[in-house]
Amino acid sequence: MKIGIIGQPCIDEIIAPDGSLRASALGGILYSYAALEAAMRTRGSRDSFLALSWNSAPDQHLLSPLFERFQRLGDAGLWSTVSLSNRVKLVYATDADRSEHCASILPSITASELERIALDELDGVFVNMISGFDISLDTFEWLSARMTSTYIHLDVHALVLGELSAKIGIGRVTRGVESWDRWIRNADTVQLNELEARTLASPSITDEAALIQTIRRLASGSSNVRTKGIIITRAERGATYYDVTSNHEFSIPVPETNIIDTTGSGDVFGSAFLFQFLVTKDAVKAMRFAIEYASRNAEMATLEEWLR
Repeated sequence: MKIGIIGQPCIDEIIAPDGSLRASALGGILYSYAALEAAMRTRGSRDSFLALSWNSAPDQHLLSPLFERFQRLGDAGLWSTVSLSNRVKLVYATDADRSEHCASILPSITASELERIALDELDGVFVNMISGFDISLDTFEWLSARMTSTYIHLDVHALVLGELSAKIGIGRVTRGVESWDRWIRNADTVQLNELEARTLASPSITDEAALIQTIRRLASGSSNVRTKGIIITRAERGATYYDVTSNHEFSIPVPETNIIDTTGSGDVFGSAFLFQFLVTKDAVKAMRFAIEYASRNAEMATLEEWLR
């Protein structure tokens, strides 16, 4: 199996609810890499993944020691850039509620970069919108049209966040996404948390049930919609899978978890879901696996613990 991952590395500063600096650490898409590396090692086969992102030359002293520990990372991707990796301040009000502050980000990945990859060799692609600008809608549609037989999983993530913001106290503001339906229709499964589900199609749709109903109509009304499932993650309350080709839905609870830091758990969930779905072709098994991995991540202090 070979999986491509689109999304950008970050240097995160974790600000605790009391205002103290909890940690400064590697983050962003690197959580997805680390969890996928662990899953592939556990399977014991010759699985591999491609990091389809920019690789900051000025940050090599931080990134290279981590990349050297990935046994399943392929040679393609990781295009060099002189730009710094994304710098993100994650300010937590509670363990489940945070604001995001980011002054600058890496540029979007374009079709010209992706065309350098042997895309036909990929069984799945995880598009994780770490900054919200990791890939443009036009490029995402190009990718979907180019990879009709490859499974695409989209994590909406920061797509619903507005302009960049560096000032503490004024985080990036959530807002509805223009042409949100075009993002949805070009992924096989779409992952959102509850806030993202309320925000994605706002102001016209601000209710999760109404959003799912609308997507079901979208999926049943056109042969050009590849969407099969919508996943709503609910932090300590688990996650729900909506089969939008039918009225079937199910929820998976979270196992008992000793929470240390929830940062990156959504990124872990997405890569774990895609991996297990490609292995089993079973959404229930993939959801249980993703919940297990996201819970394990919350019990870790750093993403490097995945590589022990």
